[in-house]
Amino acid sequence: LDTYRMTLQKQGFRMTPQRMAILQALEASGQHMTPLEIFETVSRSLPGIKIEERRVGKECRSRW
Repeated sequence: LDTYRMTLQKQGFRMTPQRMAILQALEASGQHMTPLEIFETVSRSLPGIKIEERRVGKECRSRW
């Protein structure tokens, strides 16, 4: 988790609570997750989180 956090910070990304929650969800899963699975997992702890529709695939848009 620290490696990913440092990599993001070196690339100029701020470590927001949303980004931290995404990293934690990916780490806890231990497997590949779709954008929708990440969103569903993270939204349990951050109910106000949103997905930028232009950044997600057809799978996610078809469920909204």
